[in-house]
Amino acid sequence: MNNFDWLDEHSRAPYHCGNYPTATHTESVSSLVCSDTVTLQMNIQEGVAGELWHTAIGCLVCQASASFICQWAEGQTVASLQSTTEQDYLNQLSPLTPMRQQCALLALRCLKKMLTSIGAKEPDK
Repeated sequence: MNNFDWLDEHSRAPYHCGNYPTATHTESVSSLVCSDTVTLQMNIQEGVAGELWHTAIGCLVCQASASFICQWAEGQTVASLQSTTEQDYLNQLSPLTPMRQQCALLALRCLKKMLTSIGAKEPDK
């Protein structure tokens, strides 16, 4: 996607927004800077991310990033998701100001926290 297409697409029609009652894993994170909060719910089967759903409370960038990560992460291996750096994730999004980068990264940080809490280990750096 170019420019802010991702932001427009995911703010107008969020992907998998809401509660996912059959999720096997749930995690939430909140920003230390503002009141943004992201909750992700998903199933992992045989090391692959299945459906991923979100609820996000906060600014438009936070909400759109939560939607974006749900669509982007589905079908990827846990190892691939764990090896994604914050810069890798930001490179997929339009240039954002440093403050807005923090809003966008909340969804990735939530996903990584979930993967760590279920025992998926970060790769050696």
